[in-house]
Amino acid sequence: MNELRVYRSNYSNNLKITGKHPFFKEPIIVRIVDRTIEISHPTLDYMGKTYHPSKNKHLYQFGITSELETGIYELDEESSNEDLLIFNKM
Repeated sequence: MNELRVYRSNYSNNLKITGKHPFFKEPIIVRIVDRTIEISHPTLDYMGKTYHPSKNKHLYQFGITSELETGIYELDEESSNEDLLIFNKM
């Protein structure tokens, strides 16, 4: 529940991200900052790109396009709060 797994589709910049956190039940905003993934929920007036994770058995999954490194990203519990999840590369 406190980690994300990032997989690359072949050799492109298309990535699949999976995680178990209940935060993914609602639409999300994903920001990539260096080796960090920041995830939040959109506000009512937000007009940018949102992602709608789908549930596959016990995992939520969604796809993004990025140069992000694949692997496991762990939740930074000190920097995260109820409105923002921050995941760092392990």
